[in-house]
Amino acid sequence: MTHPPLRNHSFPHRLLAELRVRHLANILIAASIFIVLGTTLYPFDFTTEDVDKRWAPFVAPKIENLRSLQDDAVTNIVLFLPIGVGFGIIAVRKRMSMLGGLGAVTLAGALLSLFVEVLQLFLPFRYSSLLDIAANTIGSAVGYMVYIVSARPLYQMLTRAVERGREGNASGWLVAAYCIYLLCVCLITVPLQHSSLIYEFNKFTYPLVVGNEPTGDKGWNGRMYDLIITRHGLAPEGVARYLLGKPLAGDDARMIVARYVLKGHAPYSDLARLNAPLEWRGGSPDAADTMGASITEKRWLQTANPAYELSSSMIETKRFTICFSAQSLSWSDKARIVTVSSSPYQRNFSVLQLGNDLAVRYRSMTTGINGTNPQFIVPDVFADSLLHRIVVSLDATQLHVYIDRIENHYDVELGPGFALLNRTFPTRGVLDLSSAMKNFHNYLYAALAFMPLAYMLGLLLTQEHASLVARLLITTIGVLFPPFLVEEELVLMTGRSVIHEHIHTGIAIMIATTVITWSYYKLKPGFFPDEGRVAS
Repeated sequence: MTHPPLRNHSFPHRLLAELRVRHLANILIAASIFIVLGTTLYPFDFTTEDVDKRWAPFVAPKIENLRSLQDDAVTNIVLFLPIGVGFGIIAVRKRMSMLGGLGAVTLAGALLSLFVEVLQLFLPFRYSSLLDIAANTIGSAVGYMVYIVSARPLYQMLTRAVERGREGNASGWLVAAYCIYLLCVCLITVPLQHSSLIYEFNKFTYPLVVGNEPTGDKGWNGRMYDLIITRHGLAPEGVARYLLGKPLAGDDARMIVARYVLKGHAPYSDLARLNAPLEWRGGSPDAADTMGASITEKRWLQTANPAYELSSSMIETKRFTICFSAQSLSWSDKARIVTVSSSPYQRNFSVLQLGNDLAVRYRSMTTGINGTNPQFIVPDVFADSLLHRIVVSLDATQLHVYIDRIENHYDVELGPGFALLNRTFPTRGVLDLSSAMKNFHNYLYAALAFMPLAYMLGLLLTQEHASLVARLLITTIGVLFPPFLVEEELVLMTGRSVIHEHIHTGIAIMIATTVITWSYYKLKPGFFPDEGRVAS
């Protein structure tokens, strides 16, 4: 019995039928290297700034947290396991002995790790050390031994799959491709979502400033009445209390990390007793401010010490809420209202006036050290000179802005699609929170994650080798499981609540793409003429 190439079959089925074991091995090698480089060098914003400061921890790493060191070691070992397997395939092809292959693979893993760690010296959000190289090298060696132990049964399984594919049954390949792609989606979702969270806030040198930058060149002209900052995302009930002029209560009050009432003579003490008082810089008013602190372009408020407790709490929770009452007295371009920063180019977070608009910046791997990739704006907040009560709340991945009333609510969901879009096509611009397209990145990511899965599922349903019950079961699980799995992964990672809209969007994309794929191939004339079998 011979099995010539399948005739009259669609391109996807012909491609699957013509796969060889060596093709899969090459794909694994390329994929393992791609995963390592992508995971370790993201977000690829290389710079020579502060390289000298990162060099010392690289050559002489300090062990400050044993648990963190253990977690990093395990992560680095697991990350290089595929590299060990991929290089192990090459070693076997070269007919190396087991000991010689182990040495070659270990050396290759060490050199690749050294290359990656040196490149990380030029990434502002990455930290590398010789300990990472050691863990990566161990991971390569372990991966090689795993491959040596499993090579024979793995090759036998793949050979059988190739033979079945030649006979016209591509179900096994499609199921494998579906599972592998879903695994890749889950793996890439984690670093993408992580890069949208608060990251690397500087808690040792950045002060809290009201009305300017510490350098004095981004002055604001207006009146500031109070300032409350919490270490959590304020719920709508707490937001409503502040906007009505009532004090925060209950758990909200216990989460306050800074509270200033800007009346009378400076310095203005932190009523939460966690941060330094706000003091005048660039001069002080002639008389005590009875109606809020009068800030000009040349006179602003700043803590004498870094806002250590304030920044530390945000690092820990990945959340913050800024509540303040302010009155802008002039048109200002890029003027800082509230900021924790060291200069106009490096910050933890800022709320600023951008012409007539309110702008929010915070530091993450995606938005950058200046928080401008992109910054978030609410238009025309300062089109008048009236007093406005403003609440800016970042609850892990959800940014909310309220202006004066709870109904004046603007928000955006900063999911993995936000990082993917803004790192792939960096704008260095603004994201308008009043725009109907503000959540486009979420739909884009859902399409990229679920459409290929649904396409493979639609192809699988065209196979003639499964019963109707099996197809219904496969379809139900195949359509529902990925959206629920990805959403649960994000919930566990960020601690946020389930967003049912994400699940509904994913299921809708899965159903639509599966039906379209099945209809196209199943109803295509001549699609299943004879299974392409010829007896010898």
